[in-house]
Amino acid sequence: MVVPLRAGGGTRLKIFEAMAAKAAVVSTTVGAEGLAVAAGKDLLLADDARQFADAVIGVLRSNSLRNSLTESASATVQRFDWAAVATGFCKTLTQIVERRGRA
Repeated sequence: MVVPLRAGGGTRLKIFEAMAAKAAVVSTTVGAEGLAVAAGKDLLLADDARQFADAVIGVLRSNSLRNSLTESASATVQRFDWAAVATGFCKTLTQIVERRGRA
């Protein structure tokens, strides 16, 4: 998936969706702004047009690079899966209730 954004705002959920679908992502820094991802590990970032094109071509040509990016990104994005978020939220609520019970 390519995300050549040079300006803009809002959420970047499409990047997370691509990562969950095990699609390699090449983005600009602006395109991935605010996401808890590791550049070079979960996705490739390039802000210069030539570097961006080279990154896309690199992903298309290299199975090992593509596989490395998609596996890492898939593991990263699992932290934001609804089941993981709900489990974390339940733990937080349980801790709050337990602390209040002791107070």
